Parts: sequence; C-alpha cells; structure tokens
Amino acid sequence: MVRGMQPENVDSVLCFSGADWDFLLSYVCQHLIEWKSSLVYILTGPVELTILDRSRREVALRHEYSYKALEARITQLKKYQIYVVVCTATPMHFSRYNSRCMNPLYIDYYEEMTEHLTQSVIKLNQAITETNRRNNFATPFVHSFILKRMRGEYKFRHQYLVDGLHPGMDAIRHMEMVISENIPKTINKIIEELDKFCQEKMLEHNII
Repeated sequence: MVRGMQPENVDSVLCFSGADWDFLLSYVCQHLIEWKSSLVYILTGPVELTILDRSRREVALRHEYSYKALEARITQLKKYQIYVVVCTATPMHFSRYNSRCMNPLYIDYYEEMTEHLTQSVIKLNQAITETNRRNNFATPFVHSFILKRMRGEYKFRHQYLVDGLHPGMDAIRHMEMVISENIPKTINKIIEELDKFCQEKMLEHNII
C-alpha cells in the first residue's frame, strides 16, 4: 500500500503479509481523518486473491463478488477525499514456488495450474482496470513487466520472479516506475472531476 499525492513525496509505504483487498480497504477506513486528501495505491498478490480447487486441480478467483464490493468501498472513500487506486496483479509459477517441497502432491499438474491462474489473473486485471475507469482513475499496470502482452498474446515471464511468486529487482523497479508515472495522471483526473463537480454545483445555484 502506497500513500502520497506527489511522486517525489510518498508519505508512507505499508506492507502486510497475506493482506487481501478487504483487509487493505478496512485499514484505510480506520484512518479516515489523518488520510484525508490522500491518494492510496493498493497492491496484493495472487495467493490472496485466488483459491486452489484441490478436487479439480484448478486455480480460480477467490471472491467473484470482489469487483462490486471493491468498487462500492472505493466510491464511499472518495466522499472522504481518499482516492484509492487498485494496482493490477501478477500470477505465480507453481513449479518454481514449490521447488523446495520434498513430496509435492500436485507436481504433475503444476504447469496446468499455472496456466489456470494466469488466465484468472488476466480476467482479474481486466476487472481492476474497469473498476478504476468507473472511478475515473488511471490504472497502474504493475504486472506488465511480468505478464507482458506481445503480439496480442500474454507471455508470463516468470524468470523475473525470485521464487516463482515474489518480484525480483528488475520487476520491482518497473512497479515503482509505473506507480510514479501514474500518480500525476490520477491527480489530474481527480482535479478534473472536482472542477466538474464545482461547476455543476455553481450552475445548480445560479452562481455562474
């Protein structure tokens, strides 16, 4: 979670182990007063957003309702002048992540499970982009270095993950750059939205 209103003036970077959207947004709600007029970026991983169906050996999104619930809470926070932007997610590579396991149960299905997860994350990122768009925010595509779109198809460049899950330094630098470049874009959108709101109110009261 990153909080700040300027790329060179990030107030705080908070890391929580195993935090999903619900946890992160609940944390923001606990700081409504001190975080007023803040721009907040939330980023979570595939483990927190998906679940393994062991009987079918498939990986799918954990909460199908998360999109609507997420968007509703973000819209509510805007009333407190807290602007929450959701970053895109990155898949994981099961073979590399479980390489240290002595007796892995699903080793024969790791590649298939990785593909299921990748497709789920692609759909998730599409939903994240749409959620940000409806809230008039620019989406930070932090996943684009790892899950790179090439010639109309996605290529999962898992070699840039340290252990099949956590990003290496090249990927981290890319994520930092994407968020830094996204901040002024989103601030401009917020200013435009506020200007539009003020103009509508002035017209409504015949001030203009």
